[in-house]
Amino acid sequence: KLDVRPAYSISLPMFGKSARAKFQVNAPSLTESGGLTTTLFQANGAPAQYRILDPRTFFVTTTFDF
Repeated sequence: KLDVRPAYSISLPMFGKSARAKFQVNAPSLTESGGLTTTLFQANGAPAQYRILDPRTFFVTTTFDF
């Protein structure tokens, strides 16, 4: 599992003052592509239970500090 969170900060003039803006892209589970994985096996080795893996997702957030 690979989590990636690159960010970029910049100072912007707003309302006569300087405000700091931060832009961030969050990519939890960057290497996941979704699907099924076996979580439980029967005594003979056959799969008995599966779990659904979440697909790759991205979140973009922006924060401002005045």
